Amino acid sequence: MTNSGPLSGTEGSVLDPVVAIQYQIILESERSVTIDIVTGIDGTREGALRLVEKYYDKQIANRVSGLAWTHS
Repeated sequence: MTNSGPLSGTEGSVLDPVVAIQYQIILESERSVTIDIVTGIDGTREGALRLVEKYYDKQIANRVSGLAWTHS
């Protein structure tokens, strides 16, 4: 969280493969922020990237979260 440089853009053999999105948030004194974390899975890289694009929109993420709560 302290490294402000770009992600490495590399891939390799790991225990838990992930997609990581880096986003910088600057908070002024006495301010707050809400961070939504959405996880998903797909059988292909292209499918996973489509999920990232879909849920990047805060309105869609809020709607899906509300529907999930309703269905649970």
